[in-house]
Amino acid sequence: MQRLFASFVLALIVVSFSSATVLDEAGVFAVTGYSNPSLSYVTTNGDITLIDALGSVANSVRVFEDTVYVVHSGDYTTGEGAEVWYTTLENIEAAIAGNTSPDWTIIELPAWSNPWDVLVLEGYAFVTLTSSGSLFKIDLSTGEAVDTLTGLNAPEGMSTDGTLICVAESGWGSGAQAVLVNPETMMVDTIVLTGDNPQWSVVDTTGVFTILCSGRSWGDEPVGGSVYRYDPEDGDSTSFTVAGNPGQIALVYPECCQGPKLVLGDEYAYTTPNISAYDAVMFVEDTEVPDTLVGGNALATGLNGIFIGNANYAGDSWIKWCSYDWSEVTLLGTFTGEVVSLGFFEGFGGSDVAESSKELPSTITLEPAWPNPFNSTTRLSFTLSRAADVRIDLYSVEGRLVRTLANGTYTAGTSTIAIQAEDLASGTWFAVLTSEGRTLTQKLVLVR
Repeated sequence: MQRLFASFVLALIVVSFSSATVLDEAGVFAVTGYSNPSLSYVTTNGDITLIDALGSVANSVRVFEDTVYVVHSGDYTTGEGAEVWYTTLENIEAAIAGNTSPDWTIIELPAWSNPWDVLVLEGYAFVTLTSSGSLFKIDLSTGEAVDTLTGLNAPEGMSTDGTLICVAESGWGSGAQAVLVNPETMMVDTIVLTGDNPQWSVVDTTGVFTILCSGRSWGDEPVGGSVYRYDPEDGDSTSFTVAGNPGQIALVYPECCQGPKLVLGDEYAYTTPNISAYDAVMFVEDTEVPDTLVGGNALATGLNGIFIGNANYAGDSWIKWCSYDWSEVTLLGTFTGEVVSLGFFEGFGGSDVAESSKELPSTITLEPAWPNPFNSTTRLSFTLSRAADVRIDLYSVEGRLVRTLANGTYTAGTSTIAIQAEDLASGTWFAVLTSEGRTLTQKLVLVR
């Protein structure tokens, strides 16, 4: 382990060195600046606190439980400095209070490997190495690499359902695909898709992966972006095309709306970028997104809204927060360097309201419908750890709301509803359960 002593390179227009309670407020950790990058904490109140100067190039910041991870791609001229830095939230708070650098643990990676993303699972850090085409598995108790998956094609973003890791391989011109990797054996379990430039993936509460393919904006025949949805349980997949060449994706669960949304940041094409959003299950575009809402080089979700960072290569960049119903947009801060990556942190909480929110969250499970497929009636059961308001809607495959199956307060325990299908045509339908800001989806197959 090493302690980092680095001089601050000021990349902010507005910087606030506040007390150690700065992390009481919810906000985002932000990597800003492709040149002389720095790590800051930006609260929803618009307070910006510089935490530390970073290495030559930093690709991403991630927050897992009580630890912040920063991935450094290394110097593009020497190949040196490919590393993963990590430290606890408590260390960051203490460093802010003492106006010093945090005590970082640094894991060195192969030169010229260009690490891109990091994911933490069961005490191990998994790091995609884009240039070397590999996935590193690192034991966080020792800081040593214990296994490596090679033969990948420019792997970039990752997500996990806790059992498998979805790796998007952009291909950098050839071999583009997305795969599911077994984290224990470090072997490819499934090739999900082959397509144009997969960049990132997300996973919903039902374990279904959604992969963003940016397409390409260059060459004689540009290809638009697309989104793939893959269920590893039954191998079912669907896809749809999107406008432009989005380079970022976020999965959100808005309290204002029925069902989860996909939010895309369209900054990959280096044209005037716009934010777009779609129903995460039915792929219906949200036409309420303002045309003036731009940016999306970095996205993070939290506080029933989405944090949006842009990368203005010719001027100042910014971070904004936008509510999920698009009615409220707040400028949180302006930066002289590009906003490279954002990681949401809900805050330690410094008020009675915040303290009460630390209660264990309720758990909600949606059991498989039985029978399924069915020809007239099926039953759907869900289990609550405590009483909660629950709504269950039935949607067609086109995303049309057919009817509401349940809408009320249910007690803790298991409840079952019957779905009558006399008036429905054969085909695929979706039951969408929404409760306390979370959404669970069940696919139903009606066979006459």
